[in-house]
Amino acid sequence: MNIKTGLDFFYMDTTFSQNDEFKYIGSCFGIKGKYLIVELLAKIYNHGYYIGWNDDISLAFAKEVGVKSLLVDDVVRELLKCGFFDNTLLERFHILTNLKIQDVLLSQGWQTKPPLKTRTTGSFATV
Repeated sequence: MNIKTGLDFFYMDTTFSQNDEFKYIGSCFGIKGKYLIVELLAKIYNHGYYIGWNDDISLAFAKEVGVKSLLVDDVVRELLKCGFFDNTLLERFHILTNLKIQDVLLSQGWQTKPPLKTRTTGSFATV
């Protein structure tokens, strides 16, 4: 039996494009940077509240969405720098997530995937 580990869709409010991080990435990378934010969020929500992240995953993601891997690396680096993703969690556990992503999942009644805390040696998830 397959257990669903993420969401079929995620909510994006109409003011999302006015978010400071979204505008910042847009000013640095244009529409491709904004596109990558949406694709990253879709990938995360599809899998739950985080995705593993390293050089190989970054390269595969770039191929999947049809952009150069250097662009993905640059956008993710800036998203970490501006606080969109949690840099500590990337460094410690090699994952991309943030508290807002986790809050969205909780608000949607999501409880199909056990908290990451139970699947790793560390504790960091609010879920």
